[in-house]
Amino acid sequence: MNKISPVARVLVVDDHGIVREGLIALLAAQDGIRVLGSAASGLEAVQAAERLKPDIVIMDLVLPDMNGIDATHRIVRILPLTRVIILSASHNIENVYRALRSGACGYVVKDARGDELMDAVRAVRSGKQFLSPKVTPPAVDGAGCYSLPKSPLERLSLRERDVLHRLRPNDRVVFLCHSKGGLDALVALSTSGDLRSRVAAIVSRRPFFA
Repeated sequence: MNKISPVARVLVVDDHGIVREGLIALLAAQDGIRVLGSAASGLEAVQAAERLKPDIVIMDLVLPDMNGIDATHRIVRILPLTRVIILSASHNIENVYRALRSGACGYVVKDARGDELMDAVRAVRSGKQFLSPKVTPPAVDGAGCYSLPKSPLERLSLRERDVLHRLRPNDRVVFLCHSKGGLDALVALSTSGDLRSRVAAIVSRRPFFA
Protein backbone atom coordinates (compact mmCIF):
# COMPACT_ATOMS: atom_id res chain seq x y z
CA MET A 1 0.00 0.00 0.00
CA ASN A 2 1.36 3.42 -0.94
CA LYS A 3 1.92 6.11 1.70
CA ILE A 4 0.98 9.77 1.38
CA SER A 5 4.05 11.99 0.99
CA PRO A 6 4.40 15.75 1.68
CA VAL A 7 4.82 16.40 -2.06
CA ALA A 8 2.05 15.22 -4.36
CA ARG A 9 3.58 12.64 -6.70
CA VAL A 10 1.68 12.50 -9.98
CA LEU A 11 1.41 10.08 -12.89
CA VAL A 12 0.10 11.56 -16.18
CA VAL A 13 -1.84 9.31 -18.57
CA ASP A 14 -2.86 10.46 -22.08
CA ASP A 15 -2.40 8.88 -25.49
CA HIS A 16 -1.66 12.21 -27.22
CA GLY A 17 1.99 13.19 -26.86
CA ILE A 18 1.41 16.95 -27.08
CA VAL A 19 -1.30 16.82 -24.40
CA ARG A 20 0.83 14.59 -22.19
CA GLU A 21 3.86 16.90 -22.47
CA GLY A 22 1.71 19.97 -21.82
CA LEU A 23 0.25 18.44 -18.67
CA ILE A 24 3.70 17.47 -17.41
CA ALA A 25 4.97 21.03 -17.97
CA LEU A 26 1.93 22.52 -16.22
CA LEU A 27 2.25 20.24 -13.21
CA ALA A 28 6.04 20.52 -12.94
CA ALA A 29 5.74 24.31 -12.66
CA GLN A 30 3.60 24.01 -9.50
CA ASP A 31 5.00 24.01 -5.98
CA GLY A 32 4.35 20.80 -4.06
CA ILE A 33 3.92 18.61 -7.14
CA ARG A 34 6.39 16.14 -8.61
CA VAL A 35 5.66 14.30 -11.84
CA LEU A 36 6.85 10.70 -11.49
CA GLY A 37 6.23 9.66 -15.06
CA SER A 38 3.69 9.26 -17.81
CA ALA A 39 1.84 6.58 -19.76
CA ALA A 40 0.17 6.49 -23.17
CA SER A 41 -2.33 3.63 -22.71
CA GLY A 42 -4.55 2.11 -20.06
CA LEU A 43 -2.33 -0.94 -19.65
CA GLU A 44 0.80 1.23 -19.37
CA ALA A 45 -1.03 3.33 -16.74
CA VAL A 46 -1.75 0.30 -14.54
CA GLN A 47 1.81 -0.98 -14.88
CA ALA A 48 3.34 2.45 -14.19
CA ALA A 49 1.08 3.03 -11.19
CA GLU A 50 2.00 -0.32 -9.69
CA ARG A 51 5.69 0.45 -10.20
CA LEU A 52 5.76 4.15 -9.17
CA LYS A 53 2.96 4.19 -6.56
CA PRO A 54 1.83 7.77 -7.26
CA ASP A 55 -0.38 9.81 -4.95
CA ILE A 56 -2.44 11.07 -7.89
CA VAL A 57 -3.07 9.78 -11.40
CA ILE A 58 -4.39 12.17 -14.04
CA MET A 59 -6.15 9.80 -16.42
CA ASP A 60 -7.53 10.29 -19.92
CA LEU A 61 -10.87 8.59 -20.53
CA VAL A 62 -10.27 7.21 -24.04
CA LEU A 63 -7.06 5.19 -24.24
CA PRO A 64 -5.60 2.32 -26.27
CA ASP A 65 -5.54 -1.22 -24.83
CA MET A 66 -7.76 -0.37 -21.85
CA ASN A 67 -10.07 2.61 -21.30
CA GLY A 68 -9.56 5.07 -18.45
CA ILE A 69 -12.51 3.70 -16.48
CA ASP A 70 -11.17 0.16 -16.33
CA ALA A 71 -7.61 1.38 -15.73
CA THR A 72 -8.86 3.49 -12.81
CA HIS A 73 -10.71 0.52 -11.33
CA ARG A 74 -7.57 -1.62 -11.45
CA ILE A 75 -5.31 1.08 -10.05
CA VAL A 76 -7.46 1.91 -7.01
CA ARG A 77 -7.88 -1.79 -6.32
CA ILE A 78 -4.09 -2.23 -6.24
CA LEU A 79 -3.32 1.14 -4.60
CA PRO A 80 -6.28 2.21 -2.45
CA LEU A 81 -4.59 5.45 -1.35
CA THR A 82 -3.94 6.63 -4.90
CA ARG A 83 -6.43 9.27 -6.10
CA VAL A 84 -7.43 9.31 -9.76
CA ILE A 85 -8.62 12.39 -11.64
CA ILE A 86 -10.26 11.69 -14.98
CA LEU A 87 -9.33 14.33 -17.58
CA SER A 88 -11.66 14.04 -20.55
CA ALA A 89 -13.10 15.92 -23.50
CA SER A 90 -16.47 14.30 -22.74
CA HIS A 91 -19.16 16.31 -20.96
CA ASN A 92 -21.46 13.28 -20.80
CA ILE A 93 -22.91 12.88 -17.30
CA GLU A 94 -23.01 9.08 -17.60
CA ASN A 95 -19.23 9.12 -18.09
CA VAL A 96 -18.94 11.13 -14.87
CA TYR A 97 -20.97 8.52 -12.96
CA ARG A 98 -18.95 5.68 -14.50
CA ALA A 99 -15.70 7.39 -13.53
CA LEU A 100 -16.80 7.87 -9.92
CA ARG A 101 -18.08 4.31 -9.64
CA SER A 102 -14.73 3.02 -10.90
CA GLY A 103 -13.01 4.75 -7.98
CA ALA A 104 -12.02 8.14 -9.44
CA CYS A 105 -12.14 11.11 -7.06
CA GLY A 106 -12.18 13.80 -9.73
CA TYR A 107 -13.44 14.57 -13.22
CA VAL A 108 -12.08 17.55 -15.16
CA VAL A 109 -13.04 18.47 -18.73
CA LYS A 110 -10.23 19.20 -21.16
CA ASP A 111 -11.57 22.61 -22.14
CA ALA A 112 -11.12 23.81 -18.53
CA ARG A 113 -8.34 26.21 -17.56
CA GLY A 114 -5.14 24.91 -15.98
CA ASP A 115 -6.17 26.46 -12.64
CA GLU A 116 -9.15 24.11 -12.53
CA LEU A 117 -6.92 21.06 -12.85
CA MET A 118 -4.74 22.41 -10.03
CA ASP A 119 -7.87 22.88 -7.89
CA ALA A 120 -8.76 19.27 -8.62
CA VAL A 121 -5.30 18.06 -7.60
CA ARG A 122 -5.50 19.96 -4.31
CA ALA A 123 -9.03 18.74 -3.61
CA VAL A 124 -8.43 15.03 -4.17
CA ARG A 125 -5.10 15.30 -2.36
CA SER A 126 -7.02 16.38 0.75
CA GLY A 127 -9.53 13.53 0.38
CA LYS A 128 -12.29 15.52 -1.30
CA GLN A 129 -14.06 15.00 -4.57
CA PHE A 130 -13.70 17.45 -7.47
CA LEU A 131 -15.96 17.72 -10.50
CA SER A 132 -15.76 20.37 -13.20
CA PRO A 133 -18.74 22.75 -12.81
CA LYS A 134 -19.78 21.97 -16.40
CA VAL A 135 -20.39 18.30 -15.57
CA THR A 136 -21.44 18.32 -11.91
CA PRO A 137 -24.72 16.41 -11.49
CA PRO A 138 -26.71 17.61 -8.44
CA ALA A 139 -26.94 14.08 -7.04
CA VAL A 140 -23.18 13.83 -6.50
CA ASP A 141 -22.24 17.46 -5.88
CA GLY A 142 -20.07 17.58 -2.76
CA ALA A 143 -20.01 13.82 -2.27
CA GLY A 144 -16.89 12.07 -1.05
CA CYS A 145 -14.74 9.66 -3.01
CA TYR A 146 -16.19 6.21 -3.70
CA SER A 147 -19.63 7.28 -2.41
CA LEU A 148 -21.79 6.12 -5.32
CA PRO A 149 -23.38 2.68 -5.51
CA LYS A 150 -22.64 0.47 -8.48
CA SER A 151 -25.10 0.43 -11.37
CA PRO A 152 -26.13 -2.94 -12.89
CA LEU A 153 -23.68 -2.62 -15.78
CA GLU A 154 -20.80 -2.19 -13.35
CA ARG A 155 -21.65 -5.66 -12.02
CA LEU A 156 -20.20 -7.13 -15.19
CA SER A 157 -16.58 -8.22 -14.91
CA LEU A 158 -13.87 -6.36 -16.84
CA ARG A 159 -13.81 -9.20 -19.38
CA GLU A 160 -17.61 -9.19 -19.78
CA ARG A 161 -17.61 -5.43 -20.34
CA ASP A 162 -14.80 -5.78 -22.88
CA VAL A 163 -16.86 -8.33 -24.82
CA LEU A 164 -19.92 -6.06 -24.64
CA HIS A 165 -17.97 -3.07 -25.98
CA ARG A 166 -16.68 -5.10 -28.94
CA LEU A 167 -20.11 -6.23 -30.13
CA ARG A 168 -21.23 -5.14 -33.59
CA PRO A 169 -24.77 -4.80 -34.99
CA ASN A 170 -26.48 -8.17 -35.50
CA ASP A 171 -23.89 -10.03 -33.40
CA ARG A 172 -25.24 -12.54 -30.94
CA VAL A 173 -23.70 -13.16 -27.55
CA VAL A 174 -24.28 -15.65 -24.76
CA PHE A 175 -23.86 -14.42 -21.20
CA LEU A 176 -23.21 -16.99 -18.48
CA CYS A 177 -24.37 -15.50 -15.20
CA HIS A 178 -22.71 -17.15 -12.23
CA SER A 179 -23.23 -17.00 -8.50
CA LYS A 180 -21.13 -18.59 -5.77
CA GLY A 181 -23.43 -21.59 -5.89
CA GLY A 182 -23.02 -22.18 -9.62
CA LEU A 183 -24.73 -21.25 -12.86
CA ASP A 184 -27.71 -18.91 -12.41
CA ALA A 185 -28.82 -18.36 -15.98
CA LEU A 186 -27.93 -18.83 -19.61
CA VAL A 187 -29.08 -15.86 -21.62
CA ALA A 188 -28.83 -15.38 -25.38
CA LEU A 189 -29.02 -11.78 -26.57
CA SER A 190 -29.01 -10.00 -29.90
CA THR A 191 -27.55 -6.53 -30.30
CA SER A 192 -30.61 -5.45 -32.24
CA GLY A 193 -32.55 -3.13 -29.92
CA ASP A 194 -31.17 -1.64 -26.74
CA LEU A 195 -28.66 -4.31 -25.73
CA ARG A 196 -27.18 -2.37 -22.84
CA SER A 197 -30.55 -1.87 -21.20
CA ARG A 198 -31.37 -5.55 -21.58
CA VAL A 199 -28.01 -6.57 -20.12
CA ALA A 200 -28.55 -4.16 -17.22
CA ALA A 201 -31.95 -5.71 -16.56
CA ILE A 202 -30.46 -9.19 -16.54
CA VAL A 203 -27.49 -8.49 -14.28
CA SER A 204 -29.65 -6.52 -11.85
CA ARG A 205 -31.31 -9.84 -11.03
CA ARG A 206 -28.01 -11.60 -10.47
CA PRO A 207 -26.21 -11.49 -7.11
CA PHE A 208 -23.24 -9.15 -6.95
CA PHE A 209 -20.04 -10.25 -5.33
CA ALA A 210 -17.16 -7.74 -5.19
